[in-house]
Amino acid sequence: MMKKNLLCCCILSLMPISMSTYSQDILTQSPTINTPVEIITAPIRIETAKDDVAIQLKSVKTQVEIINGLAETTLEMQLYNPNQRQLEGTLEFPLQEGQQITALALDINGEMRDAVPVPKAKGQQVFEAIERRNIDPALLEQTQGNNFKLRVYPIPAQGTRTVRIRYQETLSQNAQGKLYRLPLQFANTVSHYELTILGKGLEAAPQSQQLSFKPKADNTYIAELKNPKFNQFKYIDVSIPAPKNAQIFTQHLNNADYFYAEIPVVEFTQKRQLPQHIGILWDASLSAQQRDLQSELALLESYFQHVQNADIELTLLRQRASTPIRFKVQNGDWHELKKYLQNIVYDGATNLSDWKNNNTIQEYLLFSDALENYGTQTAPQLKAQQRLYSIQANANLLNHQTLRQLAEKNHGQYLHWSTPEEFKQAQYNLIHDRSRLLEVQGNGVSDLHIPSYFPENGIVRVFGRYTPLIGEQAQLQLKLQNGRQVQETRLAFKNASSSQQIAALWAKEKIAELLTQPTLNEQKIQALGQQFNIVTPNTSLIVLENISDYIQYDIQPPTSLKAEFDQAIQQKKESLQQKQQHALTESIQAYQEHQEWWETDFPKTKLKKPLFRRAESQNNAPVVEVAPVEPFVDSPPQPAPPAPEPVTATVTTESRAIAAADALEQHQAQQSQKVEEKRVTQNNITIEIQPWKDDAPYVARLEKASKQNAYQIYLDERANHLNNPSFYLTVADLLQQKGLNQEAIQVVSNLAELNLENRHVLRLLGQQLMLFKQYNDAIAIYQKVLKMAEEEPQSWRDLALAYAENKQYDDAIRTLYHVVSHPWDGRFGGIHLIATDELNNLILKAPQSPAIKDIDPQLIRNLPVGIRVVLTWDSDNSDMDLWVIDPNNEKTFYSNPLSAQGGKISDDFTGGYGPEVFWLKQPMKGEYTIKAHYYGDHQQIVTGPTTAFVRLIRHWGTPQQSEHILRVKMTKDRLETDNDEAVLIGKFKVN
Repeated sequence: MMKKNLLCCCILSLMPISMSTYSQDILTQSPTINTPVEIITAPIRIETAKDDVAIQLKSVKTQVEIINGLAETTLEMQLYNPNQRQLEGTLEFPLQEGQQITALALDINGEMRDAVPVPKAKGQQVFEAIERRNIDPALLEQTQGNNFKLRVYPIPAQGTRTVRIRYQETLSQNAQGKLYRLPLQFANTVSHYELTILGKGLEAAPQSQQLSFKPKADNTYIAELKNPKFNQFKYIDVSIPAPKNAQIFTQHLNNADYFYAEIPVVEFTQKRQLPQHIGILWDASLSAQQRDLQSELALLESYFQHVQNADIELTLLRQRASTPIRFKVQNGDWHELKKYLQNIVYDGATNLSDWKNNNTIQEYLLFSDALENYGTQTAPQLKAQQRLYSIQANANLLNHQTLRQLAEKNHGQYLHWSTPEEFKQAQYNLIHDRSRLLEVQGNGVSDLHIPSYFPENGIVRVFGRYTPLIGEQAQLQLKLQNGRQVQETRLAFKNASSSQQIAALWAKEKIAELLTQPTLNEQKIQALGQQFNIVTPNTSLIVLENISDYIQYDIQPPTSLKAEFDQAIQQKKESLQQKQQHALTESIQAYQEHQEWWETDFPKTKLKKPLFRRAESQNNAPVVEVAPVEPFVDSPPQPAPPAPEPVTATVTTESRAIAAADALEQHQAQQSQKVEEKRVTQNNITIEIQPWKDDAPYVARLEKASKQNAYQIYLDERANHLNNPSFYLTVADLLQQKGLNQEAIQVVSNLAELNLENRHVLRLLGQQLMLFKQYNDAIAIYQKVLKMAEEEPQSWRDLALAYAENKQYDDAIRTLYHVVSHPWDGRFGGIHLIATDELNNLILKAPQSPAIKDIDPQLIRNLPVGIRVVLTWDSDNSDMDLWVIDPNNEKTFYSNPLSAQGGKISDDFTGGYGPEVFWLKQPMKGEYTIKAHYYGDHQQIVTGPTTAFVRLIRHWGTPQQSEHILRVKMTKDRLETDNDEAVLIGKFKVN
């Protein structure tokens, strides 16, 4: 039975927002803002399949513990599923700067079980493998920027699951003291809400408009509430008295000592000399619509009133950077630039690295959420005298680390706001120079990390490691640039306070620094995440139900299960080594069997009666819609392989004899290969594509539209299909057919914007980029998919084929050989044979590649065929079948894998993705019908229609090889005319 999924997608604002103040003279320098800047908090959004009732957030318990400038918040959430079947729940939420998730727990058999760290790709693999077995897992992972995704399975029918998340933070500071902020989305929506806030070691009681704190012993204060109603508030603010002196917190963990210091400094500001040549980098991607664009324009209004006169170079950043557009600001008048910005169309993926630095620009202003999802992500280098300010207003999903690092390493500041007070502070900071930290060092300290080189309301924050010294205390020394003066500050550790949060917070800051070069530091980031039990871009937290699951997947369990785990894991490692050794043997055996099939002569006479009649429909499965995705002109024939280069050597008589025998054998093999290629290509094979017309109204509009109006019609229709991947794919095809190639690429790149790190959608994007011959971009997308799902052979295969199209044959051969030689999960049966066949096709194109020497010689033999058909699709846990009906009316498919004339089908992929392949070495004359039959899926998550790609290839493995590629979209509302519930893809005609 086909299953639907409920995707419970709750966007939670779990972050405090720092409040800033400044003097009245600043207010007089800033223009009036006609559009007020309001705090934007993300509402709880629950998406569900149309036949399901939304999962309900039944109760929330929030516990907060505040000790001076540190806070730890624990959320315990109970999810209720009112439906008649179990479902997976997914929550997506952002965290603010300074926050770090440190714990996850899930109820297992009535008790809360703590999560353990796991490499991110392995976490996804294990979660989905266990989910297929209907066993309890939970997975918490970081997606992009400071955004996180929690997956819980199962939420039982008409039952509940309890999840507990804990996060830590350093509190921001304003004139009133330290600020803790708690969003209140839950309080007014759940049936039961409890809140407890505990402040420890405080000089005075915390202050809050919504809460009343009662004193307890030892300078401790508490506030408790049950089922409060705060309809007029979006959040609770709690102000904590700020210590007047420097604060140092330390933690001893695993034979190492860590510290966190908050150091008061004297701040200095002065109005700076403003530039006359300014570059504006304006993120115009689809997701940029979520920014508070009006307040960003208000910031520019204030800025240009101070600049007065300047030359402006505007670059729009989408999947490709635009050609710079030039404007002039004269006497503060920037109306032409403002009008242009107000009319920008937000469309396409986010690529912050495609622009080129103009050395004449003195200062760049970058407006973006920095959630890059396209391209290489290597930003241009600025000159020493150039500045860059990164600017962001009110987005719930953004990448704080990237924005801050880009600005501060280029002598600028990171300006972001979500309140009117913070907006005014951003105005001030944009036109003023501020105190800046120049150097941090000390006695007995190391591994120092600074969240920001600019003080926050007179406070500099430093994380590090220290060594308690014999005979003297560790010390910290700061140098601060205050205008033309350098301020030095010293701080001793003798009055440090102990805290259990410091090591994880230090690790977070170290990871933030390593993320400036994420590829080079991938292993270090992963190791830190696992060592400190925190979520990073490379490390997730996972909860498993049974000790056998921890053992099977070699994941260190919680302490309560560790003894049993250690006893069993050694035997498990030995078994894994045996599997790896057997994988290559299995590939060799499968290819040898394939060679035996290829060497067999099958009868080519037409039978009077079909050997196998088409089976009746086996279930009420949906069928598909088909649309060609490119003009169907034959690919140019491949060039013949170059002759081997002559080799000079000194040989003995015996070696000459051996060499002569080898040469004779090689010559005979080459002659035999030429004979087989001639037999394969002797028939004239033509391909006929089944035409199909999409009856969606937007398709008709676009088909009728002129080239000049087509893109505008797409924009007019987009709001009704904003989150529908097939909409962007179809529109991109239609735009390309009208010659709007760049617009087509921009439209399809929106797939990268639809869902943070959804590999299924990214695979669709990669396939379409391949069809548009954007091979470098496709490679970058497939590299991301590989990082997300390296346990799936399709991830390696897709990337290898993209390398091949880009003529990176060494990379292609090595990547595809990994598929051939690696052990895979049982649901990917048959992938070794398909990959070996394709590997030999690559060797045919690049016979001199040095990568070939690493391949087992038993796997190297090209087996050309007249017809090859490949079916792949984008969804996991789904079953699709390839059917080929030959001139004998015999259907070759999973139940009849070998036809009378030698047509062969690969193993049936019932667990998702494919590929399924049909080979026919020497097709008999007549017509061959290609169909795809979709049986359905058993996924536990909501997805759109499954999309498949079909490759129709003739003369495979010969210089005459050519192919046609089609995209196939699954729907339920169309049946084929012969009512066998399979879609007609196309036909081969052999003469």
